[in-house]
Amino acid sequence: MRGWRWNHGGLLAALLLCCGGGAACQTRTQASPDRLRAGARVSDLTAQVRAKDPSATLLAAELGPAAAPALVPLTRDADEEVREIALLCLAETGGNGAVRAAIARLNDSAPMVRGAALRGLGRLAGADNVPALLHALDATDDAGARRYVALLIGRLGSAGDVPALRTACQRLHDPDSEEGCVAALAQLGDAPMREEFARRLTTTTDRALARYLDDAEQIHARWLLPALATRLSDTSEIRWIGVDGLPGPKSLRVADVALNLIAAISGRTFSFTPAPNVRYTDDQLAEVRAAVAP
Repeated sequence: MRGWRWNHGGLLAALLLCCGGGAACQTRTQASPDRLRAGARVSDLTAQVRAKDPSATLLAAELGPAAAPALVPLTRDADEEVREIALLCLAETGGNGAVRAAIARLNDSAPMVRGAALRGLGRLAGADNVPALLHALDATDDAGARRYVALLIGRLGSAGDVPALRTACQRLHDPDSEEGCVAALAQLGDAPMREEFARRLTTTTDRALARYLDDAEQIHARWLLPALATRLSDTSEIRWIGVDGLPGPKSLRVADVALNLIAAISGRTFSFTPAPNVRYTDDQLAEVRAAVAP
């Protein structure tokens, strides 16, 4: 009994200490001012998203991953603009559930929401997300999104992912998906697809060629050099880079883009310095053509 009374008395003293505002009890029962301020700022962020304020992305970038749990539910909001801004904010914060939320919106009814989801995946997805991306490639209805997802798999995956990607791609027959699959499989080391990508790089024109040149920039491999060399004589306009009223060229030709890719991939030095905003002379193009000739 004496032991019980001592314990009871100790408990009573502790309760009295808490009621009297003891510091030890305050530490256990009150959130720190910093934590309260952080919670308030997350509330501010969700209010901005619900108000469809695009500047919410600025606060999201400042708050970082801690804001993700509050943003993920907003990606399922009934309002498509709220879903879009929530996804754009997640692209800034990252954090738990951000990639899964983006993948879940690849079939969204609103194109702008699908675009925001793709932007988030491009910024946040990593090698550990490749299995989920392979599933998304098979489950996504939007052809443009499938092309983008395939290219992401090519960038993030490894040679071990080739069989699964090849199987998924065999079920896709639209041109956009096929383009993405060819580039992705080529990047991951599939020999037949490397040959096919090189063939397309040397034979396509206009917008398709512009896309393959962009893909070649992502692939960034020496096996591309012979195909790129064939484009050093192509003077058709391919990429707009300028702003009216400012000095410098307003656009680049296929030959200029190909030369820049060759210089970046090969690491070779030339008598001139390549730059992303230069239209090269015939002599400069000939110099590079001779340097990469077999």
